Amino acid sequence: IGAHQAVVSLRTDHPAQSSVTAVSISDKYGAWRGYTTPPDGSGIYRLVAERNAPMRLTQAELEAHPDWRGFGGEAVNHPPMRGWLAAPLTARDGSNMGLIQLSDKEEGDFTADDEAVLVQLAQMASVTIDNSRLFQEVRSAEADLRRQLDFTGAITSNLGEGVLVLDREGLITLANPAAAQLLHCTEHELIGTSLVSLLGGAPNPNDEGEPPAAASSSRGQLLEALHTAGSARSDDAVLRCGTELHLPVACSISPIVTGGEVAGSVFAFHDITERKAHTAALEHQARYDALTGLPNRTLLHERLHQALRQAERNGTPLALMIMDLDGFKDVNDTLGHHFGDLLLQQVGPRMQGALRLTDTVARLGGDEFAILLPGAEEEAASATAKKLLRALEDRIQIDDLSLHIGASIGIAIFPEHGIDADTLLRRADVAMYVAKRSRSSFSVYSPEHDQYSPSRLALLGDLRQALRQEALLLHYQPQTHLHGGTTTTVEALVRWQHPQYGLLPPDQFIPLAEQAGLITPLTYWVIDTALQQCAAWRKLGLDLNVAVNLSARSLHDPQLPDAVAESLARTGLPASALVLELSENAIMAEPQRALDVLTRLHETGVWLSIDDFGTGYSSLAYLKKLPVDELKIDRSFVRLMSTDENDAVIVRSTVELAHNLGLRVVAEGIEDQITLDQLAALGCDTGQGYHLARPMPAAAITELLMPQGRH
Repeated sequence: IGAHQAVVSLRTDHPAQSSVTAVSISDKYGAWRGYTTPPDGSGIYRLVAERNAPMRLTQAELEAHPDWRGFGGEAVNHPPMRGWLAAPLTARDGSNMGLIQLSDKEEGDFTADDEAVLVQLAQMASVTIDNSRLFQEVRSAEADLRRQLDFTGAITSNLGEGVLVLDREGLITLANPAAAQLLHCTEHELIGTSLVSLLGGAPNPNDEGEPPAAASSSRGQLLEALHTAGSARSDDAVLRCGTELHLPVACSISPIVTGGEVAGSVFAFHDITERKAHTAALEHQARYDALTGLPNRTLLHERLHQALRQAERNGTPLALMIMDLDGFKDVNDTLGHHFGDLLLQQVGPRMQGALRLTDTVARLGGDEFAILLPGAEEEAASATAKKLLRALEDRIQIDDLSLHIGASIGIAIFPEHGIDADTLLRRADVAMYVAKRSRSSFSVYSPEHDQYSPSRLALLGDLRQALRQEALLLHYQPQTHLHGGTTTTVEALVRWQHPQYGLLPPDQFIPLAEQAGLITPLTYWVIDTALQQCAAWRKLGLDLNVAVNLSARSLHDPQLPDAVAESLARTGLPASALVLELSENAIMAEPQRALDVLTRLHETGVWLSIDDFGTGYSSLAYLKKLPVDELKIDRSFVRLMSTDENDAVIVRSTVELAHNLGLRVVAEGIEDQITLDQLAALGCDTGQGYHLARPMPAAAITELLMPQGRH
C-alpha cells in the first residue's frame, strides 16, 4: 500500500491503559519506539473504536478534526504525515478489540482499494486473534479441568468411603479403591456392574442372609432416586457382591448434572458393620438383664403388649405370673451380694427349663421375676406355677454351700383379671403378696385381696373410721409355763368387729393397714389398750404381763420407743410388764435399723422377743448382738415335731441355742399333748397353742385365770 508507518493496537483489561501499541516504521523514518494510549483513547483511535468501522483521513482532514492533537502531537508533526487509514479489529461478538492503522503514503492519499485491502487484513487478523484467545481459553480450561480431576481423584482415592460413578443407565463407570475394598472385589470388576445388582433383588424369606424389611425399604428409595435422577439417603441399606457378602452401609445417591442435563449419578457409601454391632449390643443391654441374661422389664412389656394384642385378636387367654424368692434378702445380708448374684444366675435356667419355648421369663429387678404364658388359662397357669416351684426345690450349690430357696408366685389371667399390661402386672403382684403372706407358694388374683378394688377401698375407709372410733378389740392367748402350768404372759391379738363382715382376724386387715399407712396408729392403739387391760388385771390380783406383736414397719418408726414409754407411764406399769414381739424376717430385713430400734426399746426396760424364729436366715453372730430376751419357735416346726424328726431336731437345737445365749424359749403352735410333753422334755420354757388355750376376750381371760390367784 506504500505506507511508511504501521500500527497495531490491541485493547487490554489493564486499569491504566486501553491498548498496547506495536510500531513498525520504514527505513525512511528510522526506528520508532512503542507507546501506549491513555484509557479514554484519543484521535483516530477513539474515532475508529466508537464507530467500529474503517476510516480514511488526509493530513488536512486530520488537522481540522478537533481531537487530532490528542493523538500524540510528536507522532503527527515529526515526520509530517500525508494521510491516515485505519480499520477496526472486531471480535466474533461484535466488540472492538483494537485497530490496524497506516499513515504517510508517499504518492498521496489512501484510496478505496487501499481501504478494502486493509479491511480484509483486519478481518483476517481479527479471526486469528479471536482463535488465539479461544485456544488459550480452551487450554486454560483444560488445565483447570485436569487439575480439578487430579484433585478429585486424589480425594476419592484416599477416601475411606466408597464412591461409585454411574452413567444414566445405572452402570458403574468409575469406582474408587475404597469401594472395591469394601465390596471385596477389584475396581475393574465393578466397572459395568449395575447398582441394582449391588443393592440385591426382592426379599427371599428362605435366605437367612437376606436383608431385613428396613433394608428392602431403603433399597426401593435408592432405586427410585436412581431412576428419577433424584437424591436419596439411607442409614440401613445392604450391598451384596456375588452371593456371599451382605454389607450393611449408610449411603447416598446424587445426580450429576452437566449443561442442564443429567449425565449420571454418584453413589457414596461406608461400612456400618461395627456401628450395627454396637447398636445391637446397646439394644441387648437395654432389653436384657446383665446378671442373668433374661429379658428385663422393658422387653417383658414389649412381649406382653404383643401377646395381649394377639390374645384379643384370637379370643384366647394368657397368664402373667410374678414370682418373688423367699428369704433372698436374708441370703444377701448373711452371705453377701456375690452369693446372691450367683444364686440368681442359677434360678433363671431352672425356671426356663420348666417353661415352654413360647413362654417368657423376665427378671424385673432384685429377686423378682415375671413369667408370661401365652394361651394359658387359670388351670394351666397353676400347673406351671407348681412346675416352677418344683424346679426350685432342689438345693442350689454355690461353692461349698448348699442353699435352699423357696418362692411365692402370683397369677393374673387375661381377660378375667385385666385387659391391659399394667393392670395384669399389678394384680399378679397383689396375688404374689397374698401367697407370700399366707405361705401358700402361689395364689391366683382375687379382688378381695386387692387394696385398689372397690371392696378393699370400702374396707379401708371402714378401718380408718374404726381406728378413729376405737371400734377394734383385743383377744388374748395365754402363754403357759411347761413346768408348773402357770400363766404369766398373754399375747394380745387384735380383732375387728365389722358391722357387715363380722369378726375379722388380723390377716384380713393388717396388710391393708400396712399398705395404707395405718399400721403406726393401729400399733399404738394395741399397745395402749393392752397395757390398760394389763393394769386392770393387776388390780384384780392377776400378775400378768402382756405381749404385743410389732409390724416390720415399726422398725421404721423412730417415735416408737417414746410412745411405749408414754403408754407405760400412763398406766403406771413397770416396763417389764410389756413384751414386744418382732418376727425374725422383719429384724433381718434391715439388721442395723432393727438393732438401733431394739436397743432403744431395751433401754426402756421392756422385754423383747423374736417371733417366728427359724423361718429366716439369722446369723448367730448377729443374733447374739441383739438385745432380746426371748425366742419364739415358729409353729411350722412345732406342729409336726412329733412326726417329723427334722422338725424335732430343729426345735431341740433352738432350745439349746436360746438357753446358751441366756434367752427364754416360747414354743407356739402346740396342738396336742404329745407335742407338749416333747417340748417339756426338751426344756422349753413356755408354750402357746390351741391345745393349751385359744385366743379369747379379756373377760374370759379373767375368768380363766382368776382362780390361780397371784403368781
